[in-house]
Amino acid sequence: GSRDYVDGPSLLSPLAEVDTTAQVIGGSAIGAECTVAANARIDHSIVMQGAVIGEGARVTRSFIAPGAQIAAGAEIIDRYVSRSENVEIIF
Repeated sequence: GSRDYVDGPSLLSPLAEVDTTAQVIGGSAIGAECTVAANARIDHSIVMQGAVIGEGARVTRSFIAPGAQIAAGAEIIDRYVSRSENVEIIF
């Protein structure tokens, strides 16, 4: 199943759909009913229920809210992204 493609101590809901070419690393968490498309990379991030990560997108040190959609090829770094917001996370 898609759990076989998680690298390292990350969490992946058994109800998530993760393409075999996607990478989920760095302690990331992928929620139920999420879709992570081909060649996407999720690193040190939380992706909440029902979010969609497009093909080839890169999500790093970010929080993706329930139902949010990340476009194919997007690069999201240090961001909070919801259906209506995309704001910088300041550490």
